[in-house]
Amino acid sequence: ITCRDWSSDVCSSDLQWEGEILPHLRPLDDVVAQIAPDFHDFIPTVRSNCGQWNGRIYGLPIACDVTTLLYRTDVFEARSAEFQQLTGRPLRPPQTWPEYVEIAKFLNSESLYGNILMGQEQTYTLWSGILHGLGGRLVDAHLRPVLNSDAGEESLTLFVEMYRYAPPRSEARGVREADGLFLQGRGAMYLAWPSLIWSQLTDTNRCKIAGRIGAAVIPGGQPQLSSWSLGVNPACRDLDAAYQWIKFFVNQTNTKRLLLDYGIGSPRLSTYSDPECQQKVFYLTPLREGFAGTQTRLRISPSQELSDYLDNELIKAIRGQSTPRAALDRTAARWREILTQSGYLREPAPL
Repeated sequence: ITCRDWSSDVCSSDLQWEGEILPHLRPLDDVVAQIAPDFHDFIPTVRSNCGQWNGRIYGLPIACDVTTLLYRTDVFEARSAEFQQLTGRPLRPPQTWPEYVEIAKFLNSESLYGNILMGQEQTYTLWSGILHGLGGRLVDAHLRPVLNSDAGEESLTLFVEMYRYAPPRSEARGVREADGLFLQGRGAMYLAWPSLIWSQLTDTNRCKIAGRIGAAVIPGGQPQLSSWSLGVNPACRDLDAAYQWIKFFVNQTNTKRLLLDYGIGSPRLSTYSDPECQQKVFYLTPLREGFAGTQTRLRISPSQELSDYLDNELIKAIRGQSTPRAALDRTAARWREILTQSGYLREPAPL
């Protein structure tokens, strides 16, 4: 149920749209203990970045995910001795972004791409992990754009190179298509949303590499967060029923069931220490570690406009239609205009 359907009592919102939506929902501060008496069990970075706005609680997290590195364990094992001989290092999941590019290049061949990459609206999603992993930031403490820093240029230069070892026109591929390429065994590594992979692993037509996939936190340990919350329409006439609806979905039993049955990432800490979940979900530990350093999109009203503009500029750089520095300079200038016009910057920041 989305907030566009205002005939609904309970609505769901993604964190990147919360600056536009949450102020119009009913505050839940006085009933959180009733809905989730164990509210402390929610992952801190999810709890603080999903459903909360200006110090108030408007929604409870229902699902979450972070971009995670998936890789072919069989490929890494088969090429390990060669990589060790060439570099003097074991072939393992990369710890830094330059190392990621090095491994993607090493594993790239006529029969296997070094990495699979999502594109379209996920372009910013992937690049943000590189930017933050190299110490860069999108904006400063005053919301002045700083993404066109030296770290920004370095991160985008690395990002562009990663596409050299990916299937042609990967920047135009959506999540579903990129998932399919990796699950068909076309790439050695994949920067993915694992919750979207889980339900596909048992489909033998779609997945040819089941049991041969490993998972690791992305280099730099600062992946982008995706999280959804459930809130209440202020026009709701039966508040108790709405609260019971949310309570049903966010309790420990059902967040665990949603993970195991459908791959929906749990917002609860207890899920990640649950023995059954640890046994069955191979990416559970890297996912939990990723939440510790996760970064979010800007949770303000013009968030989608900012993201869309950035995606387009990143794609220009990937396609060689712009240098990384020029693409980020244009983005910073446009972001200053948007943030000034929407009142988040009181006066235009100097170029």
